[in-house]
Amino acid sequence: MASNCISQQDFEAVRDEVLGMPARFDCLTRVTENLLRPYVNRHTSHVKSDPNFANDIMQDIQLKMIVTIVTHFFMRDGDEGEEKNALGLTRWMYTVARNTTITALTKSSQRVPVSLVQENDDEEEYVIPICDDKADRQPGVLLEMREAVSKCFNSAIESSSAGHIVLTHLMISLLSLENGGNRIEAERLFAKSFADKSLDDILDSFRAGIKRKPWLDISNVQLNRFKEKLDEPINGQRSGEYPLKDFAMKKGLESSLSDWLHRMDGRIQKAFGESYFSDSAPSWSMNNTR
Repeated sequence: MASNCISQQDFEAVRDEVLGMPARFDCLTRVTENLLRPYVNRHTSHVKSDPNFANDIMQDIQLKMIVTIVTHFFMRDGDEGEEKNALGLTRWMYTVARNTTITALTKSSQRVPVSLVQENDDEEEYVIPICDDKADRQPGVLLEMREAVSKCFNSAIESSSAGHIVLTHLMISLLSLENGGNRIEAERLFAKSFADKSLDDILDSFRAGIKRKPWLDISNVQLNRFKEKLDEPINGQRSGEYPLKDFAMKKGLESSLSDWLHRMDGRIQKAFGESYFSDSAPSWSMNNTR
């Protein structure tokens, strides 16, 4: 087994601690540091302006591990999650590290290394891909799935819905792709990160995000055409200059997000039929698109 995979002994120690009563995370913290520190350091070595940048990312990764390892790994449905063994846990940990590092680099306006986006480095075999390309799939299914997701994104962009509704749908869908298909978690992250952001800022974040998904077929022409919606005035001010929270209904932003998502899902489902939906869930929010 490769040296960048945790040992069976460490796996069993982590499992026994985090599933114990009371739960403990000493071994998890140690394993995370030993396994992922070189990975984070390598992908952030170009950031010279902040000597604590890699440390901050590692702290974020450690926190995410502690908060999610039980629900997102050990207690997750075996048909959807990774195998509950050392290799499966390693894959999951590298995926969390990769997504956390990309997010940190993007938020700080730092360059995201091509190797991190494409995972062409030593950890490639341990990183869970966004779209499932299991060996038992028929040739072309992965491509068809990606094309389906791209069509759904483009349908949202080209829809007649208001700009704040479209942007909410686009960003939550993108965050869902980056979080292994977990749309509930994507909604939470979106509400936390973008409530005070202007629509212009959200569009800029979406543009940056799709660059990390080169298989998403979304053109700048489409996005520039969509931006015209944000130039429309509201009370004498461009709609794109308003923060997202100003568009929320009286029942609050989170409830508003659910309504907006449901509305856009309905439009897309009507446009494409059932082909890209399963139990009313769009293709990018299903675990089998990972």
